[in-house]
Amino acid sequence: MKALIFLSFSLLSSHAEDVDMSIVVSDVRSSEVYVAPIKVIDMSQDADVDIDVNSVFGLASMHSRLAKGVNPINVYNRDTISYIWEGCDYTLNAKQCTYDNGHYLLETTITLSDNQFTIEMLLYNNMLQVISRGSWSDASTIRWIKQQQMTAYHDYRNNTIIDRPKEELPLKWVIPKQLLQKHLYQASLGLWVGAKLN
Repeated sequence: MKALIFLSFSLLSSHAEDVDMSIVVSDVRSSEVYVAPIKVIDMSQDADVDIDVNSVFGLASMHSRLAKGVNPINVYNRDTISYIWEGCDYTLNAKQCTYDNGHYLLETTITLSDNQFTIEMLLYNNMLQVISRGSWSDASTIRWIKQQQMTAYHDYRNNTIIDRPKEELPLKWVIPKQLLQKHLYQASLGLWVGAKLN
């Protein structure tokens, strides 16, 4: 038995001297999120929207660390995804590319109407199931201004008499909605705080 142990140690020591190279294998998997360009649905008569095309990408890069999960999260947009995943055109069919390559997809839709706007962000997993949603909306404020003609005069006994002979329909004053960067910020924050990535 002692001879067998001695023989195995002698073989290991002679063999160990011959090897001068080592390989380190590490398994660190990161979650990858593709941020699709913003889709705007304009159903209003007079909407004028100015949105930075990279605003959602920047917010996703900042807020993605708030998501629950064990893996680090890498965020890509249409300019950066081609360096990581070649051979798939994300501008034509982001959902198909997400499904084929096994990562996450973030879609943002802004819907504008005459009196309201809505921001909706949907985060899809690699099986195209919605795993988190963030939204924000704002509506125009309507104030009604009362129109009434009023005349006040004093009679001979020094009493004040108020005469309201005519009352017209009130004026409608609309304070328009405003789509601001803070609305995108709030929708993004709501999406990522509730997200759980595996």
